[in-house]
Amino acid sequence: MKKAIYPGSFDPLTLGHVDIIKRASSIVDELVVGVLNNSAKNSLFSLDERVSMIEEMTKDLPNVSVTSFDGLLVEHMKQIEELDLDGYAIGGLAVGEPAQEMYRIIEAVEPYMPEEKPRYLMGVGTPVNILEAVYRGIDLFDCVMPSRNARHGHLFTWAGIRNLNNAKYILDDQPIDEACDCPICQNYSRAYLHHPVSYTHLTLPTTSRV
Repeated sequence: MKKAIYPGSFDPLTLGHVDIIKRASSIVDELVVGVLNNSAKNSLFSLDERVSMIEEMTKDLPNVSVTSFDGLLVEHMKQIEELDLDGYAIGGLAVGEPAQEMYRIIEAVEPYMPEEKPRYLMGVGTPVNILEAVYRGIDLFDCVMPSRNARHGHLFTWAGIRNLNNAKYILDDQPIDEACDCPICQNYSRAYLHHPVSYTHLTLPTTSRV
């Protein structure tokens, strides 16, 4: 039997949360949604309200149950470690707290996540965040940041973020990132990528007939 838990504060519950719950429930036999009660945080909705909202949105999913837990994520991880799940997730981070605080919490929770099971960190993130989390034992990530930045022509490089929409890259035949030896950075120029991300700024010449 495949069992999974989806922990988080869900404050507020979003359609993204609901989509993840529905997708997860379709691939496991039992899904437990764990709602965090953090007394140190000024919540938008009460614990009971959040539990009630999730129960209402998942009432047609018979293999989904909703529960609440108090205190730090580490205490809850100690509890769910005994469930022998197929993977373990850390939620409720990357919502504005300092990066060092996120790293501290990962370090506190990680010892209770079985080494032989996938470890998933939700909502992360930047290249630095990913490297720091991998160093601390995390295996999987998800975040809208890569697609969002790519859509706006922003590249993460060793020299920092490069905005390819900038007109200075129109004729720039330098590698995307001179410090990177990957095939993309070494075989394509900044000008090459400037064109597809900036095409909306181009206009075709018009002619008029008399």
